Amino acid sequence: MAKFKRFSSELKRHSRGKYHILEGPIKNDTIVRYFESLDIKPISDYLEFLNKIGPGSFFGGSIQIFPLMGNEKTIRTLNEVIELFHPELLGIGTDGTTEGCFCIERNGNSEKVYDVSRFDGGCKTVSDCFCTWIEELPNQFTEDDFLLYAPKSENVVDFIEGERKKFNVSIDSFDLKRVREPNDTEGFLSSFNRVTFVVEKLDECIFKKLTVKVWRKGSSLGDKNWFHAHVDITDLEIGSPKKITTYVFDPYCLPFREIEVNYKAEIDKDMQGAYCEFKQLKENSNFEG
Repeated sequence: MAKFKRFSSELKRHSRGKYHILEGPIKNDTIVRYFESLDIKPISDYLEFLNKIGPGSFFGGSIQIFPLMGNEKTIRTLNEVIELFHPELLGIGTDGTTEGCFCIERNGNSEKVYDVSRFDGGCKTVSDCFCTWIEELPNQFTEDDFLLYAPKSENVVDFIEGERKKFNVSIDSFDLKRVREPNDTEGFLSSFNRVTFVVEKLDECIFKKLTVKVWRKGSSLGDKNWFHAHVDITDLEIGSPKKITTYVFDPYCLPFREIEVNYKAEIDKDMQGAYCEFKQLKENSNFEG
């Protein structure tokens, strides 16, 4: 493990909560058989990473190393897109968005790590060495991000859930077509669906945004195609339902049939970092929890 000593130390130092989610090491013979079946010969450092550390979601999801097999995100599904632009590259993970994909060379002739756009195939080198890239990833750590994913005390969770009970949320309408956010001036991130919610405020609440879990039904992922949207509730009046339009990010960009919401006040304990209420509470000096 000495080759990834600094990265391994980071995983141990900030193991609380869901900041780092490890899927576990993969047996060497499984790795060898998998890539032999695809006639791919990746660099040895990448194979060693899979064997010693394994795939996972790191730094709050901003670095994701995909598993070889599974029901959702896998090397195979990732490369269905990458092969269209760069058949010489192997996608190994993402930056937590629908665009950025980390790649290495399939033939193992180079140690370089590339960042490839899954939108237009744009490619740039992020490191000349895979091992160096891994060892420099701990530089991304920030205390604020870690606290968002750290275990929350029960009184804090109870308070947030109590505030969330003060709302009713349903869907008024949605667009199947993916679009850009109105404030996106770059013109290439068409990864959002326009969704209009109906939100009713039942009592006074300290929050200005509300986390709502949204499902995209009818895709190949089934019930696993969901995302946490943050709905602006700043101007709501008690007892007056209001239509609020939000642009909801689509992390998979798969065809789907409809959008549904089943709003619940309870916090998904495995996804606490996705709830904007925790950050709002931290910034609110009126709460002592």
